[in-house]
Amino acid sequence: MDTLGGDNLRSPSPPVLHIQSTARQPSTRTQQRRNRDKEDSQHNPPATLGWTKDQRDGEYCSLDYLIEWLAIGDNFKKYQHGLGGKKKLGMARECSEWMSKSGCPTKRPTDQIQNKKVARGP
Repeated sequence: MDTLGGDNLRSPSPPVLHIQSTARQPSTRTQQRRNRDKEDSQHNPPATLGWTKDQRDGEYCSLDYLIEWLAIGDNFKKYQHGLGGKKKLGMARECSEWMSKSGCPTKRPTDQIQNKKVARGP
């Protein structure tokens, strides 16, 4: 009998090692924060669309909402020059809240509003 070419030969299986991992597990608070951040990002995806690219069928885009807000009362003067004791950050926050309440298709955080160049027309 030839035992070298037989089909019944097996290589020995490697030994099973039971070694505990030395990697630190995240604390409960860290895991809770990560879960909360993940949930927030799912409910409020970052605004990646341009100011004119988020328009739905026959509706306004984000830029339309910004222009609308600037046209209300003296919001433009307050935003540009900080009149009425409000700084640009406070006005941007007010604008962001107004846009969300008014149905703007994309949630625009204050930093995006502040970074949007707003100039007075001719």
